[in-house]
Amino acid sequence: MICADPLVPTWPMWLKAAGVKDVLATAGLSFNNMSLALDAAIAGHGVVLAYSTIAAADLAAGRLVRLFSLALPDQFAYYIVTAPGALERPKIRAFRNWLREEADPRPRTSRVSGGELNGAAHYQQARVSPSSS
Repeated sequence: MICADPLVPTWPMWLKAAGVKDVLATAGLSFNNMSLALDAAIAGHGVVLAYSTIAAADLAAGRLVRLFSLALPDQFAYYIVTAPGALERPKIRAFRNWLREEADPRPRTSRVSGGELNGAAHYQQARVSPSSS
């Protein structure tokens, strides 16, 4: 098991949600950077819990594959803030709209026009695809 970024759900959290018991979740490689952890998984050094948005390109390219459908909701929130009334400024509104579009985890073809961004990032388990070894 590859561990990354102490702020994301941990292996013990994922294993508990999956109903898995009697697994030593602290063994394995540990990184303080998600990109390094993903690179280690791509190189075949284990499995990693990752943000679906960060792993999306590697998943789409077949460098990583999702092992399970279980996804844990993000327990941490990030807020983009501005002064009161600033949203009335066209540039601020345009930036906010662009940021929502870029952060939306749904494929562009399945997004509902004008819909609100869910905001909850999910983590998923990924590993190296046998065809990429």
